[in-house]
Amino acid sequence: MGMSPMQVEISFEYVLEFCVSEELCETLNIELPDNFLLKSIELNAEKSSLSHLCSCNIKIDGESVYSGPIGKEGFVMEIDTVMPINELNITTDCGSLSEWLNQIEPCLVIVKGQYLMDESNTLTKAFIDKWA
Repeated sequence: MGMSPMQVEISFEYVLEFCVSEELCETLNIELPDNFLLKSIELNAEKSSLSHLCSCNIKIDGESVYSGPIGKEGFVMEIDTVMPINELNITTDCGSLSEWLNQIEPCLVIVKGQYLMDESNTLTKAFIDKWA
């Protein structure tokens, strides 16, 4: 009898810079590895004093799932789909602050989910290449 695949909880952090320009802002693009099921996206803005004056747009595989304020401390978005997701895109907009500031502290994006390991219960090379 072979070993059954094991699910491992994975959490990865990215720095999300706030765009304080009236120009088009850069997008944080996160490519998710195969066999990874996205469970939540957290924008942790506790260390960013002006995040409540900013908004963001979150897209999953090109489809907008959130467009609105970030808030003073950020927020957590729970994901209830069991479908694999390939790409996550987050764009910030603090353009209304451009008259007064040219930069504010970034926030932290925390991506959490489960990774389904193969029969050997090890991370695949494709996963390691993307996230290790």
